[in-house]
Amino acid sequence: MKVTAREVARFTFYWLLGAKRMLPIPDFLIAVARSARCLSTLQSGTIIDYCCGLVIDNETNTFRLAHPTVREYLESAEIYRDKEACYSMALRCLGAYLGEDCGENGFLKYATNYWPSHVEDLGCAPQRA
Repeated sequence: MKVTAREVARFTFYWLLGAKRMLPIPDFLIAVARSARCLSTLQSGTIIDYCCGLVIDNETNTFRLAHPTVREYLESAEIYRDKEACYSMALRCLGAYLGEDCGENGFLKYATNYWPSHVEDLGCAPQRA
């Protein structure tokens, strides 16, 4: 299956808007690549190109949105408010946690810590006692 630039950009925005903490670039690239079902490794420059400069790779070794207005716009767009984004991130975390991505320990640590939170974001998780 050929992955399109649009899919990579969509999952990049999902992760930038929904991640529970900033992900180091290698972990972020894994999260986006696995979410978009890329067969090859993504590069930082590819994500920047596909997102038309709306994301930047800065000196903190993380990706972020280029300007607060980008976040405001994306948060107002229905595609980034629906359950698909939450579902995608929860699914990717569970996939890593359950061994689908066993070689990627940096993202595995994030997935282990935050998969319950991503599942709760779906709004269908049982309430904690």
